[in-house]
Amino acid sequence: MAVHLVTGYAGRGHVTAAAEGLFNAGVCGLDRYVLQTGTRFAASIMNNNLITIGAGDLVDQGRHISIPTNTTMDISVENGTQGRKRYDLIVMRYNKDAATSVESASLAIIKGAETTGTPVLPACITGDIFSGALQDDTPLYQVYINGLTLESVTPLFTVIDSLAGLRSALINAVYPVGAIYISASATSPATLFGGSWTRIQDRFLLAAGSEYAPGRAGGEATHKLTEAEMPAHTHTGPSHTHTVPEHTHTATAAGAGGHSHTVPEHTHTATSSSAGAHTHQMHRWLHGESKTGGQGWLAQGDIDKKFLTSSAGAHTHSITVAKHAAFSTTAANAHTHSITVAKCAALTSGASGTGATGFTGGDVAHNNMPPFLAVYMWKRTA
Repeated sequence: MAVHLVTGYAGRGHVTAAAEGLFNAGVCGLDRYVLQTGTRFAASIMNNNLITIGAGDLVDQGRHISIPTNTTMDISVENGTQGRKRYDLIVMRYNKDAATSVESASLAIIKGAETTGTPVLPACITGDIFSGALQDDTPLYQVYINGLTLESVTPLFTVIDSLAGLRSALINAVYPVGAIYISASATSPATLFGGSWTRIQDRFLLAAGSEYAPGRAGGEATHKLTEAEMPAHTHTGPSHTHTVPEHTHTATAAGAGGHSHTVPEHTHTATSSSAGAHTHQMHRWLHGESKTGGQGWLAQGDIDKKFLTSSAGAHTHSITVAKHAAFSTTAANAHTHSITVAKCAALTSGASGTGATGFTGGDVAHNNMPPFLAVYMWKRTA
């Protein structure tokens, strides 16, 4: 069998009801639906024996059935019986003539059984049109007759949205108010889907529970540990000794540059220590000619006379040197002064116990985030 271009021009009539039915079923679904047109078959009770059905369209397994816009159809209801109740069923009936294959549709009412108890809705015929069924009923209304009174008409059909309505319904089903939308694109979901959205920025999402209530926010990108958050620990230095070898210390002044040293006016006094009891022997030296004939002091052999001082007690002799005037050394070039301390013997300190270590570390906050990928997020608010 060749491929059939259903909606193309073929020079002859070739668009069949079956082809269109399959297309409608593919768009609307395989079941029975009332569309968003006309009055959607609105029903009005005119009296106890008459109901008016308004304009509308339905699709029964792809077959499009319509009561034209701005028109209505009346359907008669049989009288009820005093003291009894019943349910009638209004249907849109599809029929196919077995001999001619001619298809038709009509409103029909199926009378239910009367009862003094709770009435039961009568059965209708359900057929598979795709398989060639000759009849199929789409229930429209349940009619309740109580005694002689037609009390109510209750719709039994499903109304489906248009494609735009279906899109909106789908969006509302997937993203209801309060839903979160995530994307790597900066396009707002309000542009894509409509509605009102608030963008979420610089936040991770956390599943709410007993510990974290819905809507609660918190956390921090970086964190600086407090003392209470640090693990309990100690720092231990092993027991040890310190050994210092024999050595000397030399102190050397830094270069002083040109300078002078000033000595103030002063005297020097020399005092002998206590000498104890003693005498002094004095010689008198005569002045005259020497034995050699010269003028001068006599030689020792020419001593005229000698004598002794009396014995003296313990005493001292003081000699005072003439006073020195203040003076300054000449300006010196840069030089250093070295002081050498007496040599120190080698020593060893005793063994020490544990002690505190010194400080280290930068004392800054650390990164508090796991590996991440930044995306755009919004929350729907309306």
